[in-house]
Formats: sequence, C-alpha cells, structure tokens
Amino acid sequence: MNPMLYCAAPTARIPSLGHLTLRLRTRGASTAEVDRLHSLDAQAVGEIHDRYYAVVYRYARFRLNDDQLAEDLTSDVFVRLIEALQLGKGPRTTIQGWLLGTTANLVADHYRRAYRHPQAEITEQLPANGPQPDDLAARSELGRHLQQALTALTPDQQDV
Repeated sequence: MNPMLYCAAPTARIPSLGHLTLRLRTRGASTAEVDRLHSLDAQAVGEIHDRYYAVVYRYARFRLNDDQLAEDLTSDVFVRLIEALQLGKGPRTTIQGWLLGTTANLVADHYRRAYRHPQAEITEQLPANGPQPDDLAARSELGRHLQQALTALTPDQQDV
C-alpha cells in the first residue's frame, strides 16, 4: 500500500462533483522507509525516532497532562516499536498511525491501572498516632534520673 493520504486540495471542475475535484497529496513514511525499519536498520530506527518523538510526546502530554509521565510513556512507545519489529510485527503502512495507536493504548492502560489501584499522595506532615520521638527520649531520661535517685537512698528510705 502507498504512503498515508492526508490532504485534499481543490484543483479543477468536474460536472459530477459540481465545482471541485480532489487532488490527493501524500505524507509520511514511504514503503522503502517501512521496509528499512523492518530490517532493523539502526539509522532508519533513529530517523523514525527523531521524526516522530515530538508528535508522540505531544499526544501523550495532551492526554496525560503530566510532562514526566508523557516522557516515560513516549519512551515506552519506541521500546515497543523495536520489540514489535524484532518479532516481525510493527507498522506495515503508516508508522505515525502505529505509533499514535500504541500511545493511545498505553494511555488507556495507564488510566485503567490508576482506576484499579488508586494511589494517594503522601504529604510531608503525617499525623503521628503514638508518642513523638522527643517525648520518648524525655521519658527515658526521666526514668534514668529516677533510678539514680532511688539508688542514692538508704535501704530504709527505699522501703517506704
């Protein structure tokens, strides 16, 4: 199949369509680029990464609203691309379509995981359920002073 079709521009009149005819222009990876990618050519993989990283990142950033998470997910998309290519799978016609489809699936997986296993943020100041460490240290010090005071008493005073 030929490269992805993406745009229509008016060119000439055709009676059946009224006032316009559509001329199709192509954009995206050519068949040769897809073939080079499937041969795991390092230069082709690098070119695909350079060309589509920003597109995938923008899409992930828009859907997640988190810069760091979008970067991680974008990296995962390209790791999956290489893994799919090693298994003889991966894009057949439109590399961008495959990458964005994979991104959409990873975003959906992220939201599914977040829904199933919600995580609460840990605040800096957690309420303490028991005595504070400084209270425990003061008690220990007080106990030590009491023991010293008791040993200083005479045996008759200690029995009272």
